[in-house]
Amino acid sequence: MAWGKNKNGKNEYASQNESVNDVQDDATVDAVEVDGAPSGFVAKFKAFQTRFKFDSHHAMERFGVAVAVFSLTGAALLTGAGVSSYTNAQEQLSATAMYTQSFTTSRTQATGRVMGVYTDPSKTRTMVLLNARDEARLPANADDYQVFLTGTDRELHQHSLKGKSITARYVTFGNNAKYMAVVLDNPNGFDLQILDMTIRINREISYKEGEGAASEPQSGGSSSSKTDPNAGDKSFQQYDQMRIAFNPVASGSITMNLGTAGTEFNAGDVYHEAVTRDAEQKLRDQMDGQLLQMKADLAKIDQYTSQISTTSVNDRGTMLQLNEPVVPDVIAGDQVTGQDAKSSKTGESTLFLSSKTVVPGGYDFDWRHGTVNEGYLDQVVPKGMSYVDFMKSQAALSTGSPDWQKVEFTLTNGTPLTAYTNRDTFVKPLLDLRSNLITSWQTYYDHKKAYQVTSYNDLLNLEIELRNVRTNTVQNTNDNVLTLY
Repeated sequence: MAWGKNKNGKNEYASQNESVNDVQDDATVDAVEVDGAPSGFVAKFKAFQTRFKFDSHHAMERFGVAVAVFSLTGAALLTGAGVSSYTNAQEQLSATAMYTQSFTTSRTQATGRVMGVYTDPSKTRTMVLLNARDEARLPANADDYQVFLTGTDRELHQHSLKGKSITARYVTFGNNAKYMAVVLDNPNGFDLQILDMTIRINREISYKEGEGAASEPQSGGSSSSKTDPNAGDKSFQQYDQMRIAFNPVASGSITMNLGTAGTEFNAGDVYHEAVTRDAEQKLRDQMDGQLLQMKADLAKIDQYTSQISTTSVNDRGTMLQLNEPVVPDVIAGDQVTGQDAKSSKTGESTLFLSSKTVVPGGYDFDWRHGTVNEGYLDQVVPKGMSYVDFMKSQAALSTGSPDWQKVEFTLTNGTPLTAYTNRDTFVKPLLDLRSNLITSWQTYYDHKKAYQVTSYNDLLNLEIELRNVRTNTVQNTNDNVLTLY
């Protein structure tokens, strides 16, 4: 029997079998759907995958999206890090005024420190103050100095200078180079920028063995850079130079009335504010401490003095004591009155030494209610006498300690205590009391001398130094004092 064929060339039996298989497959699917989950959930899940491209047909698209997301995240992180780094750098830039703490000249190796960067409230004038440790090795004439100025960064890489209207003056305070300053004026105001300043000394008044040797390049000034910032700069070999980096408008700059750009520079007033005032305050604090020490010394003297009436020895039934000795004039009747700053209700010290006698070569004027700027010399120097001659005559009066051994100590029976020695054990308490009393006298005298002679002299010397600055300061305002580059 022959099998018929349909239009597609397939026999009817095969077609029938396919129909049967389709029916069986549909039944199998229905069975699976019934056994697994509701047919509606599967359809919805497949629709969700298709809609949001989570099916297998969109794997490449999902990969592309993931790459894009990670790229954007990385870019955001890098941008944030960059912004943070920039912000931190700006904060440091705005806070740090002094990037160079000390200096060493390149040829003569004269050393010193940068005391600070000072800026007028107007931001139009700034000053870098230098304190030379070896002032005798540097010229005292400001005309012997020249300044070169450019912009820089924290790594001391040179940058263009903001503000080309800057002018300068070089100042040597007094008649030596102990304190010097570079004063810069900018009528437009200084920008937030680190300035790189090279100071050239055009006259060498000292010589260091080996200086200027071609085989030994010299270093410029000290800096925060790990490597020598002047390496390869032949000018530091040819000239005696120092290099200083600073930011005049940083918050670390000290605000001081320097005068505005274009006005006169009052060297005396500035020196007093920047140097003398701090030195005077330290000295005043020291003198307050000395007064406290002397107050304690006098208390100890009183303690040993009071023991004279309570200490006795038994000499065969006779009780013997010391007669109270005559206190040496240099310390007799001395008192320290008042309170220190911590104890005072006002927070200010009122300590005062009341003394009938001044230590030879010393002074006893009222320093607490005066200042170095106002002056003390006119109070103590006789009219018609020079300050120099008076100070010289005072120094000549200074002597050693009193001879405490000449002070007589006697017993109540009239016997001198010197008639006994430490071998005479029965009088040892009295001998110890005498020794303690003399030691306390000596200690107080040493402290009184340090106060009245040394500290008072230091106070007057500060005034003399300030007068010297007001009289002898040199300012170089020549056109060639500053070169901008």
